[in-house]
Amino acid sequence: MELLIMINACKIASASRVTAVIPCFPYARQDKKDKGFFDIPVDNLYAEPAVLKWIRENISEWRNCTIVSPDAGGAKRVTSIADRLNVDFALIHKERKKANEVDRMVLVGDVKDRVAILVDDMADTCGTICHAADK
Repeated sequence: MELLIMINACKIASASRVTAVIPCFPYARQDKKDKGFFDIPVDNLYAEPAVLKWIRENISEWRNCTIVSPDAGGAKRVTSIADRLNVDFALIHKERKKANEVDRMVLVGDVKDRVAILVDDMADTCGTICHAADK
């Protein structure tokens, strides 16, 4: 609401253009992105360059790491990061009893004696990433 009020104030003040950079958009889950609230152009900004920089600067043993996706849907994301860092990747395969209920998680890849860096795109309850960290 605050953002909408500020945008409205800018438009009333005759701004020719308003650009909002929103690093956290809590109402837009990835699975609902095509059903958004916008009828104006929206650019998706990618965080991968910042993530790579953070890993290199803050994880001293990053050269001995494995980038791990807590679900199969993130395989493309972790392979891209792993390729750019020239390290291995792994992923967690979730076997479900029924929708929204994970029966068991299977690690596909090797993380033994390595730093495991888990990368996910969306974290609302953090249940998946916590279970992946336990695995």
